[in-house]
Amino acid sequence: MLYKKPAKAFTLIELIFVIVILGLLAAVAVPKFVHLKQRSFVITIINTTVSGAKEAVETAANLAYMENNDSFKLKDLIHLQGKGWKYNAAYRDGDYYYPNSAVTASYAYIVLDKTNKEITFRINCNVFENETEQKICKQYIQSDLSFTDVYNEQHLYY
Repeated sequence: MLYKKPAKAFTLIELIFVIVILGLLAAVAVPKFVHLKQRSFVITIINTTVSGAKEAVETAANLAYMENNDSFKLKDLIHLQGKGWKYNAAYRDGDYYYPNSAVTASYAYIVLDKTNKEITFRINCNVFENETEQKICKQYIQSDLSFTDVYNEQHLYY
């Protein structure tokens, strides 16, 4: 008589163990990806505003002092691209702003004032549409930026 080897398969304990591990991994990984789109949206606006303001100051200083040129507007100093950013040439010496979806306020803005030789910028976390975006904004500003309080206007001089 021929002897058959028993078929090899996973035991019930092994399957339960694998399912528990997958559940734990999902519990840790899923919350990281839940608000990924909102986080990306908020952080992009913040980083663009801060880096744009710093770049505008450097370029304005270069034009004003190195090239003796004061006929520039904010749009000559920086070009903020991407959907959402608007430019207002009529306000002071130029104003970039990112209006909220209701167009009642701006998430952020950068303004050039050549009379006072300053670039003013602000990020308004309270204008974001929902509490999650507001919370992401506040946490990012407090933890990751060198500016501790951009809720109020920041003035950079050249």
